[in-house]
Amino acid sequence: MKAEISHINKDTQTYAAKIEGYTDYVVIEVLEGCSIDKGDIVSHIEFKNMGKATYSNITKGYKFKVFVQDLCTENYLLKNYKMQ
Repeated sequence: MKAEISHINKDTQTYAAKIEGYTDYVVIEVLEGCSIDKGDIVSHIEFKNMGKATYSNITKGYKFKVFVQDLCTENYLLKNYKMQ
């Protein structure tokens, strides 16, 4: 599956990505230092699993460790997470 990074909170290293073909967003906390920007395409076999995972940044060509915090709608995301 693929998702596009659409919202960022650099202070907490938390990102939201819109899952391709769905209206849902996956909210992730990056567990290791790496450069992620809005518009980057990330992939994982299943975005709906919570907890630790390894994602691939297709745009920049590397893998990175994350903690999946939430799966939510955009309205919930904007209301409950401080992201730009």
